[in-house]
Amino acid sequence: MRSFANTLSGLILVFVSAPYIRGIFRGAIRPARATWIIFFLLDLLVLAGMLAKGTLNGQILVGTATTGIIMGATLGTTHAVPWEPHEKLFLALGLAGVGLWIVTRDPLAGILVGILVVECALALTFFEVWRDPSRESALLWFLPALASVPILLTAPEHSLAALIQPVVWLLNNTVMSLFILWRTASFKRSSCATPLV
Repeated sequence: MRSFANTLSGLILVFVSAPYIRGIFRGAIRPARATWIIFFLLDLLVLAGMLAKGTLNGQILVGTATTGIIMGATLGTTHAVPWEPHEKLFLALGLAGVGLWIVTRDPLAGILVGILVVECALALTFFEVWRDPSRESALLWFLPALASVPILLTAPEHSLAALIQPVVWLLNNTVMSLFILWRTASFKRSSCATPLV
């Protein structure tokens, strides 16, 4: 059952990545370049920590691979948002997570720092969506949330190391998709209310 859940979760992530990458190259989606670089590096940190703790799942494995592909797409297009000065801070914090793992010799420390810094990096995307909700797709954010469900139902153990990654992905992606829908509706209402000159 667990191998089926890992496969299902991985297939959902592959399915959702293709239109997202196509949208980046067409200019329909304009991702924050730094956010995806940070997501990829921190996914690597979380993946390594989960591997060391014996709690690796298909979602983080395929998720890291697809995040790397999306990162490559954002670097290869002119439609992405350039680096902002504060984004370098998030990257440095992610590297601090590696240092904390080395110092404490506990992979869980690396997982937790990686998750915490991903939350900071995600704030960049929330800010960009606040300014322009057409930058992102609610559906393409919601589908990875669904990919968390089979992972949670078949977790190898009920520990922080096994559950924090799928729980955070479920919450992040659900909240982001709802936020995109809300901001899109707000934009439409405000544009309808604007009088014609």
